[in-house]
Amino acid sequence: MLQVSWMVRQYAYASVILGAFMMWTALAMKIPQALRIYTLYTWVLKVSGLVAVYGLMILYLSTKKLLHHWRTTLKFICIKGIVLITILQERILTWLIEATHDDSTLCLAEPGYPSKSEHLVHFWNSYLVTLEALAFACLVARAFPAGEVGDFAGHHLDLVEVELE
Repeated sequence: MLQVSWMVRQYAYASVILGAFMMWTALAMKIPQALRIYTLYTWVLKVSGLVAVYGLMILYLSTKKLLHHWRTTLKFICIKGIVLITILQERILTWLIEATHDDSTLCLAEPGYPSKSEHLVHFWNSYLVTLEALAFACLVARAFPAGEVGDFAGHHLDLVEVELE
């Protein structure tokens, strides 16, 4: 369980530390160097996110039967699905758009810009995030019903005593 805990925690540390490092890189280095480091940063952060999702999957599978009453499957899909989609979506869109579009025909392209289709990738990524947000909002409403956070008749210590018996 300690390794699983580390797998999740490392993403929180990596995102903060790498984010601060990238701010420094953007201010201190020349643009070509900063762009190369930014590419490395995105890959490292995505791998870190996938390791965190893998750790959460291990935790989920090991406690699935124990926590079935609280609908952990829907909750897991809600939260981790969003993380997984945001990790993979932009890379997949970049690959698809570069494979299917000719850069010379894009109206938003700037001459000499490193990736002329980047605007198109950002547009489709934003569009898909909007649709995904609607789907996940419906899923969150089912996974986290209001009755779960309401007051209950028993005291906390009573529940602990019942579970210990």
